[in-house]
Amino acid sequence: MLRSKSLVRLSQWSFALYLVDELVIRIRPFLTEMPATETSSAAILAIDAAIALFGLLRGFVEKPAEKWLRSRGALWLRERQRSLGYTTRGNR
Repeated sequence: MLRSKSLVRLSQWSFALYLVDELVIRIRPFLTEMPATETSSAAILAIDAAIALFGLLRGFVEKPAEKWLRSRGALWLRERQRSLGYTTRGNR
């Protein structure tokens, strides 16, 4: 169960959750002013919208940024090793 695709995807979206949680928290006061029937519908809609936003942030912001940072880090590491005289096996 813990390895289901949906749970794995939600765990990957955790950073996006961090980015969006403030927005979700700020929406809460508006939900408490609504009648109970509207509040539950609005809460479900807000949760669905937040999950969709997590997915979009993960796919279009976090993954490309991670890929770019990893490629830049690998490039820096290769240049640093070359400047220190290391071979590809890590020996001098």
